[in-house]
Amino acid sequence: MLLLITALAYATTRMLKDNNLVRVLSACETMGNATTVCSDKTGTLTQNKMTVVAGTIGLSVSFVRDVDAHSLDLQNSPRNSTNITPLDKPISLHQLKSALPESVLNLLNESIAINSTAFEGEVENGKRTFVGSKTETALLGFLLDLNFDNIKELRESAEIKQLFPFSSERKAMGIVIKFQSKYRFYVKGASEVLLQKAETIVNFESDDKTTFSVINLTKSSLIIRFKINYCLGFL
Repeated sequence: MLLLITALAYATTRMLKDNNLVRVLSACETMGNATTVCSDKTGTLTQNKMTVVAGTIGLSVSFVRDVDAHSLDLQNSPRNSTNITPLDKPISLHQLKSALPESVLNLLNESIAINSTAFEGEVENGKRTFVGSKTETALLGFLLDLNFDNIKELRESAEIKQLFPFSSERKAMGIVIKFQSKYRFYVKGASEVLLQKAETIVNFESDDKTTFSVINLTKSSLIIRFKINYCLGFL
């Protein structure tokens, strides 16, 4: 039995070099004999890569990767006065680290780095790469864009208590870690699911973004209509 598991593990490693990621060891024989792969447009019409291009932290800090391209998109797209668009005046992605308090940045860094099943791959063209879900590799690449270089250290130091894998039913995944004398739960998933369950959200009140407050959504009449695809949170 041990010999079989070792052989399967070796086979998956070899297949990974051919960009064939097998998550279940027992499936490596099936994938190794595959001659035709049917996929959707992602990977067929694109490079099969995802990148964080825009986002919103809390209620008031929005960022985009390319400010000029985003401004052009806003000019060319029809506006609906009934929708709230938080990305009207975003900052550049590279300005995000200097625009947020250290405590918020640390939460963002830990949430992405620890709550992930993707792992680091080989260095390509002088750049670090990650292997796994395209969404998760995009988020880890986002940390590198912000010059967070402690992903490995955060994972090794985290005292993981329980892991909740992603499922189509809950549309989210999470991880529970021991944090000082308490526990912390990092979660990420579909925005329409997490925002509906969220009880609080951070709001930056000053222009320098160094001070912020936490709004209780259960006692507020605030209606959030952010157009986002993925959401991060913790409790």
